Amino acid sequence: MELVSIPQNPAPLGATVDALEIPRRFRKPIRVRYAHWPSGLKERHGTVCIFPGRSEYIEKYFEVVGDLRRRGFYVVAIDWRGQGGSTRLARNPLKGHVRSFDDYQTDVSRLMSEVVLPDCPPPYYVLAHSMGGAIALKAATMRGSWFERMVLSAPMIRVRGLPVSDAFTANATALVSAVGLGRLAVPGGMRVYRQTQIFDGNILTSDAERFARNLSVLRLRRSSPWGRRPSAGCAPR
Repeated sequence: MELVSIPQNPAPLGATVDALEIPRRFRKPIRVRYAHWPSGLKERHGTVCIFPGRSEYIEKYFEVVGDLRRRGFYVVAIDWRGQGGSTRLARNPLKGHVRSFDDYQTDVSRLMSEVVLPDCPPPYYVLAHSMGGAIALKAATMRGSWFERMVLSAPMIRVRGLPVSDAFTANATALVSAVGLGRLAVPGGMRVYRQTQIFDGNILTSDAERFARNLSVLRLRRSSPWGRRPSAGCAPR
């Protein structure tokens, strides 16, 4: 396991990078990549766990890692199963399929028990974006939750603007999954990785420099030992 470092986005020094081995019945274990860094100061203020969003990866948060370390925090970041440098569960690596959203709680529990609690100082905080925010909120409801505080950016708690009710959406998606269509790509989603993505007209970011930087990371990652299978919908944000 390694981190992809480029001049425009250098990996913060002092990283420990490895993977959690999560067993499955009759199949190879799932490998969930993580990285953690010590505080950049002698004074310690606890540990921040970074929970990325859908299709994101650890390298995208290098700036954030550096900022937090300079403020005296240990930092831990994870690639959820199905994306980043972690195991894919579908033949097409762009789908980022998972059998159940609850599986992410297994990733959280293993990260905490095997990495954060043994190696990182309390108190423990979460900084999460989008899908990571939904995972963090679920973790907060678990008995004996580890986290003192959470900061959530655009947590993925519902889909806005649908012409039908949330209940109808939940029942429809459950039915689609039950009849065996759960592995199909979302209509309009990326079916193949595009290295020629353009900044003009995108609705996710107004920062052309970071857009280009993230795309450079993805291009290099495709040629790295673990990076030939990029995460689902890996358009830079």
